[in-house]
Amino acid sequence: MLYIRAALISLFIVGAAYAKPISNSDCGERAAVAWSLTENGLVKAGVGVSEDGNLLEFYSTPDGAIWLVVLTKVFTNNSVSCAILSGTDWRTMGRLGDRV
Repeated sequence: MLYIRAALISLFIVGAAYAKPISNSDCGERAAVAWSLTENGLVKAGVGVSEDGNLLEFYSTPDGAIWLVVLTKVFTNNSVSCAILSGTDWRTMGRLGDRV
C-alpha cells in the first residue's frame, strides 16, 4: 500500500511539473490570481512545493462544490500562476496518514 501511495504522489508531482493551464486566460500574477479566487468564494485548502520548486495551491469552496489547483512557477522571472485543474464535488478524506 505504501508503494502505491508513493507512486500516485510521484505521478501527481510529475504531472504538475508538465501541466498546462486550463486556458490562457486562467494565468496571471500570483497575488492577482489568489485575490480573484478568494473574491469569488474559494478558500485556500492546501499548498505544497514540487521537487522542482514550483508552488501548488489547492482552492475550494467551503462546501467542496468547486475546486481548483493553481501552479506557480516561482523560479521564473515573472512568477506566473495558472489554474491547471478544476472540478466539482471535492471530499476531504481526513488527515494525512489516516486510513481511507
